[in-house]
Amino acid sequence: MPRAISTSEPIPRAVLLATVTPADAAAERQAARALRRLGALGLLTPFADDALSLHRLLAAFVRQQPAPSEVLCTTATALANYSQALQDSGQIKQSLSLVPHLESVLAYQAEALGAEHPETLGTANNLATTLSSQGDYARARARFMAVLEARTRTLGAEHPETLRTRHNLACALSDEGDHYYALLQYLLVWEARTRTLGADHPETLRTACNLALVQMQQGNYSAAHARFEAVLAIQTRLLGAEHPETLLTAMGLAETLYFQGNYANARARYEAVLAIQTRTLGADHPKTLVVAHNLASMLRDQGDYAGACSRYETVLAIQTRTLGPEHPNTLTTAHNLALTLEYIGRWQAAYLLYTQAVTNSGRHLGTAHPDTVQYLVALSKNQGMRGYQRAARGLLKTWLRQMPEEEEIWLKRMPEGTRRSAIQIILFLARAQAVVTALLLAWVAGGLANYTGGGLPLQAFVVCIAVLSYWSRPALIVLFALAGAALAAPVSSTLPMPWPWVGYACAALLAAGIVPYGWPAFTWLLSVTRVRLLIQPLQRRIRHLGQRAAAWSQAANLED
Repeated sequence: MPRAISTSEPIPRAVLLATVTPADAAAERQAARALRRLGALGLLTPFADDALSLHRLLAAFVRQQPAPSEVLCTTATALANYSQALQDSGQIKQSLSLVPHLESVLAYQAEALGAEHPETLGTANNLATTLSSQGDYARARARFMAVLEARTRTLGAEHPETLRTRHNLACALSDEGDHYYALLQYLLVWEARTRTLGADHPETLRTACNLALVQMQQGNYSAAHARFEAVLAIQTRLLGAEHPETLLTAMGLAETLYFQGNYANARARYEAVLAIQTRTLGADHPKTLVVAHNLASMLRDQGDYAGACSRYETVLAIQTRTLGPEHPNTLTTAHNLALTLEYIGRWQAAYLLYTQAVTNSGRHLGTAHPDTVQYLVALSKNQGMRGYQRAARGLLKTWLRQMPEEEEIWLKRMPEGTRRSAIQIILFLARAQAVVTALLLAWVAGGLANYTGGGLPLQAFVVCIAVLSYWSRPALIVLFALAGAALAAPVSSTLPMPWPWVGYACAALLAAGIVPYGWPAFTWLLSVTRVRLLIQPLQRRIRHLGQRAAAWSQAANLED
């Protein structure tokens, strides 16, 4: 049992058996018998996912054993291979248990071999890749940058290992949302690989595909479309139409068509890619789930909300089981499912999903992460639209209190204070909306005294209710009811008794229902009548302008 492995964490059985030397069938059988004997003695305890937990006495003994360099290399290789196997099979959540062991091996290698030894740097790169696959982009970025600096200094800027590290760094930056810096890194790798390997080399084509993906994420759709088509033509000719790299490029092209508004062509490409990946990778593979998620978004934008919800729910269930509820992909699916549920009027179900997304994203990605902010704003909007205005404002105020000043610049993604200022503006607008609503409804409801004879007491009551409506949802409902009765008073007051009071009561009930049900009913009508589809071009244009503004902001911040 290698000393380099962390003895304080459960150890996967496959990793222990992979470190056996010599690696032959007899040695593996002997190692398996030894593990069973240790388990019978109570020194090994079975853990979840076929892992083993060491007794404290056995752990202390292992820590006292020497760790020769060949053992370190064997252990690092076993961990890297097992981690890659888990990622390839889509078991991202299980690879989380390997992080402490990779960190332990890295520490031993740095001490025994040196911090810049190729084996040490290889382990550091594998650790960064594992962290990135789990969505821990901040730690992955720091690891990749350290490895890149060391490999550039020891191997040269155009060495294959250096370029591979820079490419991995660019991938982590893109997943993190730092598209401008990722674009610069991809350009450096693409130019170097084109110069050293050729334009048609698979590594060069992979970089070109990722470069097009970043251009699409920046809103440069025309450039991304052209690059995707060029890469797809070469990959189809050299690798075949069902090669994983070809499918990845086809999916990128479909996504670009989707953002350009060419839904029919994009949907056809998505469905073709999904059918191939389901057949070759399996329905539960992360890459298959990404395509299924994108196809669900396509259905939603085409007005098929029931079909979109069904696909989102299927993808979310699989991602929660295989990736974990805190993985960025799982959070994105939960957010989009909640948005679709709002479209069909299921706002309470959407509220529960938004709450889970905010909690899990804040715990895993951090309070200042853009995704956390996006989910928080969506949750606040959901509550505000259902009349819980105080709770909606409370979410934003809590976020402003919890986010420390030094986190306003989150890995240089946005200019200083931009995200905090955005939340402050949203909070100010929410407060202003509550005040204006209260004043307007109080003014309307005050006219009820002229028809009912309530006089000054009724007007004072209206003022008190209007003040309370800023904090209290029941007071807001009462204020709407009074305003509704006041609007109906000119007609109801002309009727013989007791019909005026019947008219007041009916109008009050209808107006009171606006608070909990008004906005959900309005959004449902937009969906049912397909009016929402008519405003999508405007929404697409606004999103495009937002992407371009974000790209400009990142470029300006990096230059500073």
